[in-house]
Amino acid sequence: MVECEKLFWVPILKHCLITKSNHRRSNSSPKVIQFSKRTALRYKLSPPATDEDLSFTRPSTGYECGYHTTKANPNGVACRLEGSSTSCLFMGDLENDDAHNAESWLCKQHDAGELNLNADVLFCGHHGSHNATSEALLDRVDPETVVISSGLDNKHNPPDNQYNAHPRDETLERLHERDIDVYWTAGHGTVSLTDDGELGIIHDNAVETTNAGDIAALKYYGRENDLDQEALVEIEAIEFSDLPEEMPDWVRETSLVTKQSAIDPEKIDELHVLEVEHGSLKQKKHRLERTREQRLEQKAALEQESENKKK
Repeated sequence: MVECEKLFWVPILKHCLITKSNHRRSNSSPKVIQFSKRTALRYKLSPPATDEDLSFTRPSTGYECGYHTTKANPNGVACRLEGSSTSCLFMGDLENDDAHNAESWLCKQHDAGELNLNADVLFCGHHGSHNATSEALLDRVDPETVVISSGLDNKHNPPDNQYNAHPRDETLERLHERDIDVYWTAGHGTVSLTDDGELGIIHDNAVETTNAGDIAALKYYGRENDLDQEALVEIEAIEFSDLPEEMPDWVRETSLVTKQSAIDPEKIDELHVLEVEHGSLKQKKHRLERTREQRLEQKAALEQESENKKK
């Protein structure tokens, strides 16, 4: 059996995705969920359709809590799964801005020793939104790998940058600075995790890079050229000139994808030879033009000398 040791309850409950079936939950407070390694199951822990406060018990302390049933999506429930050698933290649509402080709430519980956020694999909150996966959360989770679920053509971009959709540049930069491996479903396809004594990650598509800078470059290039997922996974190299000017400098400077040339190295050598030949031809043309000018000057001088003799 694999055990989900704790549910991290945050103000409002919406849903929790458990990746295995045959779960058992007690009728009292849901302190422990156990499940076998088989199929997937989604079940909902939704707030009631009422204007009254939602009451529940914190599993770690038994403390009775009450919250108003609003903002259910960004204030949902997080779940940490503990396997034989691997731990995973599922953040759902949790965010951390002025209105939705779910991440901070979890970090405070972690610091107080009420729960453990540390995990090998982090499933990013809210599809890689800039309001989620904060520095504070990354400090406490300290993941080796991050999985981000979002489509290439999603509309969650700011008005001034049509390319900066989920996963947002701000989130990718935070992951890049920590050298965390990133799997993005738009490029890597379905991502599967195995736990047979060590962490294994399998994905459907041909994209191999897990560099956050490369992921950002693929996002910008794909959205600029209106690519579908099938075309996106075929990209092996991107020229700087093919990327939109809105792409942030940290991606231009660090991305392995954009540092590779889209031209075959043999073609580059051929171009160099042609450039040398072109330079030689230009010099030869210049010499011929100079010779022609000299001959025209000599002709004009002879004609003038002839006219003078006639006089």
